[in-house]
Amino acid sequence: MNAQTVVGVLAAVSVGILASTAEGRSNAYVVNAGDDTVSVIDVERNTAVGPPIAVGQRPVAIAVAPNGTRAYVVNASDASVSVIDTTTNTVTPPPTSVGRPNLYGSGAIAVTPDGAHVYVALDNTDNIAVIDVATHTVLTLIPVGRLPRAIAMNPDGRHAYVTTGEGTVAIIDTASNSVSSPPIQINGAAEAIAVTPDGRRLYVTDDSDNQTVWVIDALTDAVAGAVGTGRFDLTPVSVAITPNGAHAYVGYLAEVEGYPDAVQVMDTAVSAFIEPAIHVGVGTGPSAIAIAPDGKRVYVADNGSDSVAVIDTTTNAVVGKPIIVGHGPFAIAIASTTTGQQSESSGCELTRERNGRIGTAGSGIVLLLGLVWRCRPKRNR
Repeated sequence: MNAQTVVGVLAAVSVGILASTAEGRSNAYVVNAGDDTVSVIDVERNTAVGPPIAVGQRPVAIAVAPNGTRAYVVNASDASVSVIDTTTNTVTPPPTSVGRPNLYGSGAIAVTPDGAHVYVALDNTDNIAVIDVATHTVLTLIPVGRLPRAIAMNPDGRHAYVTTGEGTVAIIDTASNSVSSPPIQINGAAEAIAVTPDGRRLYVTDDSDNQTVWVIDALTDAVAGAVGTGRFDLTPVSVAITPNGAHAYVGYLAEVEGYPDAVQVMDTAVSAFIEPAIHVGVGTGPSAIAIAPDGKRVYVADNGSDSVAVIDTTTNAVVGKPIIVGHGPFAIAIASTTTGQQSESSGCELTRERNGRIGTAGSGIVLLLGLVWRCRPKRNR
């Protein structure tokens, strides 16, 4: 793994993007961890509209209500969750406090299918906070293991799945808000997670040297197989499933300096990748992926280039120019007021170092206020 010299303080950063429909129009909301804002994109015109929405300090993740009218943003540095009214593109006070500030951590968030509760990963306390959206209060904290990374909600709402830094997937019973069974152990480092629309399978990226996507049977809570990337130069860090469940789109960070980051498509019926990979550019950092409810477009948050790329699922090619957003877009969630489909993705991690060197070449660098922010796969504590 090549390294690149940096100067400044490095910290963990993750960002989100979601699409929702308000007054018959779809918008994308891009959380910018570097400047504490949320950018708004008209996805029909693929252009940014209006001024960015100011939220809390260092927003790191986002998810939406099933009806698309609310967006929930995790702010790591002030340990809160902001709520955006997507019909007016304004923040609705008050934010919900979720614990102690997490200056260098990242986060993940998911909303239950009924829209009543929000689950927030607190990687500095190893808990999942459960928020009652009606009262804006934390109902309980659920211990799930070291360093909870990503959350995915089963479509039936009965279970939430959490990847952890212990290489496990914890299973939460949402009725009792407790871990319902022993965690699912994978032979690697669990990172991003996605659930098929029928709720039968989970796909977990492994950002260790395995360079694998694990397939888990959600009916038996057991590993069903592993799909190797076949690429020593790419580390899988994000995943999203098409609405029909036929394909999984996996985002990769290049491990060799000068190699392009990429998105690869998996045929879920045969558990094999479709070649060739979709190259999205050197240093772009496709750290998270979400797919439109109609399955026609894939939205890729490119952390290293401060942009959002759009892929046509018919041709599996990037269409148009990248949409420029704020500093460091990362996690993605897409919602429709008619389908209520959601997807969440965990953030990335940056080692904190002064006048030092960091690895994971090709994952991109963001310069901000004299600091260097670099996205890389999160590692075990």
